Amino acid sequence: KLFLHILPQLNINHIPVPYLEDTPLGSIQASEACTACGDCVDVCPSQALNLKPFGQRFILEFQADCCTGCQQCVSSCPEQAIELLPSISLPSLLQQKARPLVMTQAHKLEFFMPTEQTIAIQFKGQKSKLDKPATMLVRHFTEKEQKIRAIKTLLKFWGIALLCVLIPIAHFILVPLFFIMGIMKAAKLLNKAEDGLHAEGDCPACEQHIQFNLDNNAELPQWLDCPKCSEAVELHHSS
Repeated sequence: KLFLHILPQLNINHIPVPYLEDTPLGSIQASEACTACGDCVDVCPSQALNLKPFGQRFILEFQADCCTGCQQCVSSCPEQAIELLPSISLPSLLQQKARPLVMTQAHKLEFFMPTEQTIAIQFKGQKSKLDKPATMLVRHFTEKEQKIRAIKTLLKFWGIALLCVLIPIAHFILVPLFFIMGIMKAAKLLNKAEDGLHAEGDCPACEQHIQFNLDNNAELPQWLDCPKCSEAVELHHSS
């Protein structure tokens, strides 16, 4: 058997953790039955596989940091010659089926993790108005980012207040109004300044763009009401 690529052992804090429940991948192994047909390269959604010239033939080049563990390369190989090999074993916490968002767990375990992931949002009432399955983009925001956002909000309202100085007579009302509103908005954001998850996408019931702020310990699936149409929607892990 031919080992095409082996991921070097890295510090535990820098090992990429895929979104799926599969064990992180460290290497790919192909048997002598591999004909370098390229089917696995074509189906790979993350472009982790490429054909590379090797003498008078081609071999597969594997980029472990791009692999999501979807196993499409394994299932599409006509010769069944490909096998994905894990490099490490994760704690049992990451192997649980009903668990908090993977990104949150990885953050607590000090694994390196991308700042964004995709989850599914489902409407179980009438038929969804969206042609494709609805998804939401979840971004992990930190306490520092929330404080910066509060400062930007304050400066925006104070900037509007300064512009209102140019408006005759009305500036006596508008300047203090926007000045006070800026302080109130910034104070509200500072009170909520903590690590959390921000999800946004289109509601499958009303097709309008919606946003949710999720707690770090939020578990999926989870039912929430759409802020636009008040229909109950379910957030769950993308299959």
